Amino acid sequence: MGTLHDDLNKFAKLSMQKAEQVVQGSLLTVGGRVIKDTPVLDGFLINSWMSSWGAIDGNTRQSNKGGAESSTDLTQSLVDIKLGKELFFTNSMPYASGIEFDGRSKNAENGMVRVNLLDWDQVVDKNIKRYNK
Repeated sequence: MGTLHDDLNKFAKLSMQKAEQVVQGSLLTVGGRVIKDTPVLDGFLINSWMSSWGAIDGNTRQSNKGGAESSTDLTQSLVDIKLGKELFFTNSMPYASGIEFDGRSKNAENGMVRVNLLDWDQVVDKNIKRYNK
């Protein structure tokens, strides 16, 4: 039988792991939806979603109409999740903000990010239930 100190440390570690899983799952879900909802004309916009911890990654990528590198980058960034640090999920293509805010695409008239962030609370709640078993 462990000491109270040991038991509290185990509880804290388990709680932190669950919190990391909730955040990881929620970011992966919402980020994945943003990528999926990004309109595809030439494949540059959908493939230029960049995920980085602590600072904006202003790079862009080559064309890929499926957004494979954006999805891979998001997934890899979340493997080593860092609670307390900011995850920047950005797109530096010069026309991204026009599509997001000005309705410049009939395939994303209400944007890609804003419409998916509306579900953030529901996504988090779903992940809390998923990982709090």
